[in-house]
Amino acid sequence: MKTSTVNKVSMVLAIICFYFGLTWLFPMSHISFSPVITFESEAQTAKDFKTLAEALLDNDNVEKDVAEALGQPWGMQSSPIAMNDKSLDYIEEQLNIALAGITDEATTKELKAAKRDLAVIQQRSWKTRYTIQDYIANIQEHVLKAMEAYNKSL
Repeated sequence: MKTSTVNKVSMVLAIICFYFGLTWLFPMSHISFSPVITFESEAQTAKDFKTLAEALLDNDNVEKDVAEALGQPWGMQSSPIAMNDKSLDYIEEQLNIALAGITDEATTKELKAAKRDLAVIQQRSWKTRYTIQDYIANIQEHVLKAMEAYNKSL
């Protein structure tokens, strides 16, 4: 093999490795073809989320659509979960359902904060993987606080 061929192959491999490194570090960037982020919830937060979600589902005063929208499965998992654009769209859809069915001011405030954080993630930007995971954790906390506020308002 000639030296120039080895240099060309090395350069192509270096570009491919650089691309994959960038898309791993910045999964929701403009250059990522398939943006996926893995989120792992804190065990206690996931447990609290699940407990409140089940309490809302068991409460007869709560609309079932609102209880299901607030008690989203991704928030209850303490094991890692992969999230892509469809997952984020589903979360947004559920937040909209909950907002439409709730009139309590404290709950609405928390759900709107969750939607703002979700909108930041959905923008194709150069946020690192760790920043995005922090935003998802913030969304989980906002929904948890919304469930607590909604439960108190009943």
